[in-house]
Amino acid sequence: MAVLQQQLEQARAEAAQREQRLMDQELREVKQELKCSWREHQQLQKEAAEAAKREARLHGEADRREGQIAALEKALAAERQRTDGAKPEALAEAVVAALTDKVLKQLSAQPRAQPQPNAPAVGASSGSAPAPGARAALPQAPQPPRAPGPPSPAELRQAVAAKDAPRLRALLAAGASTVAPNPETGNDLLHVAAGTSFVEGCRLLILAGAALEPRNNRGATPLGQAAHFGNLDALRCLLLAGATVHAKDNEGNRPLHRAAQRGQVPMVRLLLMANAARTAKNNDGYTAYDVSTGSGKLAELLAAEAYDGSTNNGYADDGFISFT
Repeated sequence: MAVLQQQLEQARAEAAQREQRLMDQELREVKQELKCSWREHQQLQKEAAEAAKREARLHGEADRREGQIAALEKALAAERQRTDGAKPEALAEAVVAALTDKVLKQLSAQPRAQPQPNAPAVGASSGSAPAPGARAALPQAPQPPRAPGPPSPAELRQAVAAKDAPRLRALLAAGASTVAPNPETGNDLLHVAAGTSFVEGCRLLILAGAALEPRNNRGATPLGQAAHFGNLDALRCLLLAGATVHAKDNEGNRPLHRAAQRGQVPMVRLLLMANAARTAKNNDGYTAYDVSTGSGKLAELLAAEAYDGSTNNGYADDGFISFT
């Protein structure tokens, strides 16, 4: 009897131990599941936060792009309105010039009236014999007409340098070429117009088919010229016509470098709206931020992506371009 009692107690103890082990194992499994669930919950929360940030960035970028597009469309509409207002006058002058040229050619092509071989000499009365010793007038060969040539490059350069829009319009209507570089500086007509803020001249030259990216002796384009001299209206006109903001001069400077060097906040903002690269460096390794001068607003515009710790706010004027 005692043996049976002992065996029963031993069986009960073993059963209790097995039950305890099962409970401990189940508890560990539950804890592990809870831990995994908590990690998954944290990961999901992190992913949700990142997704919300990405969505906010995308919305902000979309709003910024829409603002840029609206601003450019507004500027383009204003530019088109100004350009369309000038077109009828330019067309009328072109028609008048063409008709005048045609009439002059017709008049010069007509043969001059020549005396007949048997006509009496000058001074003889009608029906009377020619005076003794007088010779009959010999017919002269007609002189070839002199075709009026196109205006010279010097005339065009003078008109642009003087900002004489009517004169420039008349010269272009007469067939003048838009290519008339200065032999000393290499500045083409569009360089001169952009450098002197001759916006009407820029518009007339562009409408006449002038190239937007000619290079002068320093490798600068008209857009770089406008940026260097701080001519915002000329720069806007060139951008609307399709001039690139990425053109580099011989020193590696882009229009954004030149605008920043002059402390031109509106011009820098306009170039950035046209997707000018903040991080682009010149041949010396400087960004537009490095060469910028002026207000804190300019630094704020340029430092968003470009600041790398090196500054050169004392960047000297190197006599970039002469615009005559």
